[in-house]
Amino acid sequence: MSSLILWDKMKQAVVECHNIDEISNIRNQAEAYRYALRQAKESPEVIKKAEEIKLRAERRAGELLKETPKATGNQYSANSKDTSKQKLKDMGISHDQSSKWQKIANIPEEKFENYIEVQKELSTAGVLRVADSEIRRNNKTLAEKFLVPPFSVLDTRRGYWQERKQMWYSLGLQSELGRDTSLTYDREGDEDFVGMAIDNRGGNISVFDPVLSELMYKWFCPDSGTILDPFAGGSTRGVIARYLDYKYTGIELREEQVRANISQAEDIFVENYPDWICGDSNKILDSIDSEYDFVFSCPPYYDLEVYSDLEGELSNHSTYDGFLVEYKEIISKAVSRLKEDRFACFAVGDIRDGDGMYRNFVSDTISAFLDAGMKLYNEMILVTPVGSLPIRINKQFQGYRKVGKTHQNILVFYKGNPKNIKNNFNELEGLGVGIELGR
Repeated sequence: MSSLILWDKMKQAVVECHNIDEISNIRNQAEAYRYALRQAKESPEVIKKAEEIKLRAERRAGELLKETPKATGNQYSANSKDTSKQKLKDMGISHDQSSKWQKIANIPEEKFENYIEVQKELSTAGVLRVADSEIRRNNKTLAEKFLVPPFSVLDTRRGYWQERKQMWYSLGLQSELGRDTSLTYDREGDEDFVGMAIDNRGGNISVFDPVLSELMYKWFCPDSGTILDPFAGGSTRGVIARYLDYKYTGIELREEQVRANISQAEDIFVENYPDWICGDSNKILDSIDSEYDFVFSCPPYYDLEVYSDLEGELSNHSTYDGFLVEYKEIISKAVSRLKEDRFACFAVGDIRDGDGMYRNFVSDTISAFLDAGMKLYNEMILVTPVGSLPIRINKQFQGYRKVGKTHQNILVFYKGNPKNIKNNFNELEGLGVGIELGR
């Protein structure tokens, strides 16, 4: 039998194979042929044929492994038509091989065939580079479509996030204005979050990330929708909302903060400023009749940062239990102002008590929304820059075994029937385009 006929028969066998054991045997035969041909110093063209059969067999094996059902212990059916299950090791396939072959199977057919045709020498490592390139391309496409890939981990350390952040700051955004720095560190015991406050913008005031604001608005608020922020704080969420043509209402207890926010808006916009209301959210929400398309906020983390000693200041509450009572009341009232079939989002992080134990603030926030009639729909981890953590962690971990905290929790809730989401929210496209400054 000529080598050409042999390669054609093996290639056809790969296409027609529906059995993991058989495709593994074809792959191993092709590898043996490839080795023997190299030892015999056959021409590169002949060797490439053996390499091609090997890669086609690995790709087909990956397709079969993807199709067959998983079971405990990483078991796969040896035959896609058979319900019996067999462990990878019993088939002579390692976990590494299974992973690589399935990766090769994910390459679009056109890209795979182009690699076979163009490359002078073929290898598993080479085709895996094509697979990796395709993954990067798809991730870039996701970023172009959704601004950031919509995964459960949002990494603020990435270059695209930091570039976007600086773009927002170039507007003149100064969310730290209006804050009394002397009140930031009211107590000890939460070095990780205190450090995050310092690192966030190079000062000792924690500020909200403008990219996170943009992302949550575009993902979870209808176009030109109305936004309610019961814990407004600095100007970031209001300014970003206004810039993106949303109608923002933020409630803030401290008059000096409201004045600073309005001043920021007047420096950036000519008209149609965000609406900041000065007062206690627990009281203000009783007097608001409007309904909103999105509730978005970052609440005080109890007494981690104390903003004022005014009546109604949650961060200055004498006990955590008392703080929670008012906190849950505010969430309940905010949810009551939210339209049906709409989202709410809170950016939170757990905090430690005076003994260094976590208070479970994230779960308390979830419970508050559940009690208010909403359901937890998404939870994302916001990975924050390391900053000065490597300097602080030695004392923190050596003395108390506290790991350094470099994340916050982004909780997304839904009010209504999730089947209606596709009818109320437009398909997202082109969120990753640049922001046109100077509006």
